[in-house]
Amino acid sequence: MEQLTEELRQAVDSHRGFLEIGAGDSTYIVMSMRVFREMMGVGSDDEYQASLRAIDEGWADVQAGRSRVLDEFLSEFDRKHGVAGEEVRQVESGGTAAIGRIAFLHPGHAVS
Repeated sequence: MEQLTEELRQAVDSHRGFLEIGAGDSTYIVMSMRVFREMMGVGSDDEYQASLRAIDEGWADVQAGRSRVLDEFLSEFDRKHGVAGEEVRQVESGGTAAIGRIAFLHPGHAVS
């Protein structure tokens, strides 16, 4: 793991744990672990490590061709399980914005 200089640590701390730095044509974000965990929803070290493992596993699946286009999966899922899907452009929860889809199950339809 790389080490922060004292000057950079103080700059991050003075910006509430989140610092945007321009460097030539690129922009970099430096953040504290506290801010990162809040953004990612991982509070404990175990949750953080589990998140990293899940990201690695997901990336391995993509690299191995074991992934599908989300819209194709959702359409098939809707047909298979009798689910009516409602598109949602933006859902805000706890200050976090997400793009997603809310599915409503018809009564009597089990999802396995």
